[in-house]
Amino acid sequence: MSWLPGWTSADDAGWWSSFHFWFGVVSLIMLGCGEVLSHFYALRRDELVAISERAIEEQRDLAQQEADRRREVDTRVLQQKAEAAEQALMKLQKQRKIEKIPLYKQRKTSEHSDGRSSKQMFTKPM
Repeated sequence: MSWLPGWTSADDAGWWSSFHFWFGVVSLIMLGCGEVLSHFYALRRDELVAISERAIEEQRDLAQQEADRRREVDTRVLQQKAEAAEQALMKLQKQRKIEKIPLYKQRKTSEHSDGRSSKQMFTKPM
């Protein structure tokens, strides 16, 4: 391994040994700092996701309330139309019942072949 720097001299090997030791210590400290930063970013991400989910839930609730309100209005309108149609149907049925009732009764006298007369009742529809 003569190609490594400071491999042949004791002073150079000591310096490179210290350098790599402290480089390792600094790397471990940076690794720890990176892990701590990663943890803080993960916490922040969770907070932002929670905020986003709350906003989406509120938006969904508002949309549901609006849909419920529109459904209630549509239901009321349809109920009013149904009541009006039912009243119109009842009025029409009432008129048809009235039409079936004889408006007047007419008496007609007819002569039989033997000369007797009898009165007949019949109705005349409209």
